[in-house]
Amino acid sequence: MRSTGTCRPVFIFRSAAALCCATALAVILAAASLPARAEVLLPEQRDGPAKQDMEQQQLPRATPAPDIAPGKDMADCLDNDDAQLRIVACTHAIEGKQVAGDDLAAAYYNRAIGYTLLRKYDAAINDFGQTLKIKPGLPAALVNRGTTQLRANRPMAAKQDFDAALAKDPDNVDARYLRAWVAASQGKDNDAIADLGTLLKTHPDHLDALLDRGGLYIRAGKFDEAIRDFTAMLKLDPKAAAGYYNRGRARYAKGDYAGAANDFASAMKARDDNPYAALRLNLARQFAAHLQKKGKTEGDPAALKAAADKLLDEQWPVQILRYFQNKTDAKAIFALIDKDYPVQGPALRCEVNYYLGQAALLRGDRKAAVGYFKAAIATGSSSTIEYIDSNVTLKQLGA
Repeated sequence: MRSTGTCRPVFIFRSAAALCCATALAVILAAASLPARAEVLLPEQRDGPAKQDMEQQQLPRATPAPDIAPGKDMADCLDNDDAQLRIVACTHAIEGKQVAGDDLAAAYYNRAIGYTLLRKYDAAINDFGQTLKIKPGLPAALVNRGTTQLRANRPMAAKQDFDAALAKDPDNVDARYLRAWVAASQGKDNDAIADLGTLLKTHPDHLDALLDRGGLYIRAGKFDEAIRDFTAMLKLDPKAAAGYYNRGRARYAKGDYAGAANDFASAMKARDDNPYAALRLNLARQFAAHLQKKGKTEGDPAALKAAADKLLDEQWPVQILRYFQNKTDAKAIFALIDKDYPVQGPALRCEVNYYLGQAALLRGDRKAAVGYFKAAIATGSSSTIEYIDSNVTLKQLGA
C-alpha cells in the first residue's frame, strides 16, 4: 500500500502482517471483548510517531449479551457503527436512567468507545473510569483506557492501566503487548523484551511479538537472537514480507550479505516489489561481491527498476532508488525534501543519510560514511528504521 499524495507513504511491508493469535478476553459486561489484536506497533514496525499510528486504529463494535433485551437507546448504544449516534444513544440510556448495574457499565464503556473514535480522549477516559467504578479491575476497560491514554500521548498513565490489567489477568495478551510498546518507546528495551518473552511463552504463535522482539534485538546488536525470532515468524507465516525484510536487516548488520540479499529478494516477491527491500538488496549484492573480491558490481539494477517502476515521480522513496540508478544526486533529493516534505523532512533526511552512508562504505570512504550516519542520527527521527540501523552501524565502526 502506498500513498499518492504529498505525504510520505507508509509501506505495509515494513510493518507486521495483520496476523496474530486471537485474544480471548472474558468480559462480564454487555459490551464486547477487545479486538483480537491491538493495533499499536513498536518502533521497529512502523514509521512515524505512535500517536499517528494509534489514531488510525479501529476499536471494536460492542454487542449486547444474549440475556439482555435492551430498549432502542441501549440497542443503538451497544451496536452502532456511527460513533456520534452511539454516543447519543448511550447518553440517553445513562441520563434517562434506563439502565443500572452491569448494563450501566456497558453504556459507559460503549460511549467511551464512541468518544475515542471521535478523538475526544478526555471524555473517553472519563467514561472508562465510570465503567471501572462499577466493575473495578475489568481488564477490557483498563486496556481500552490505557490505549486511549496512549492516543492522548500519556504513556505513563497508559502503563498504569496495563499494569492494573495484568495484575488482574496476567495472561492478558493485549495489556502485555501494549506495555512492551510503552517500554520500547521510552527506550526501556530490556523491559520490552522481557514482556514480549513472557507473552511468547504462552502464545508462541504471536507474530507481532516475534517481529517486535526481533526488532528490539537488532537495536541491541543481538543479531543471532533477532534472526531466530524472524525465522520463527516465517515458519508461522512463510509469506510474511516483514519477516524476510527484518531478517535481512539482521543478517546485513551481521555481515551475512548473501543471506541478507536472499531475504530482501524474498521480501520483494512477498510484497509487490517492495522499494526499501530493493534498496537493501542492491546494497547487499554489492557488499557480497566486495567480500568475495569480485571487484566492482552493479548490485541489482533489475530490482531497483522493478521497484521504481511501481512508484510515481512524487512518491517516496523513488528519489533514493533513482540515486542508486545514477539518475539524481543527494543535493537534489535534499532540496526536494525541503520543498515538498516539510513535516516528514527529519524522517526522510534520516533515510537518505543512511543510504548515502552505506554507499560511502562501499567506496571505502569510512570518514564520509560516519558523517552520513551521524547526520541520520542528528535528525532525531528515532522511530525510523534507518535511524536504528545508523546507530547499529556507528557502533560497529567504533564511531
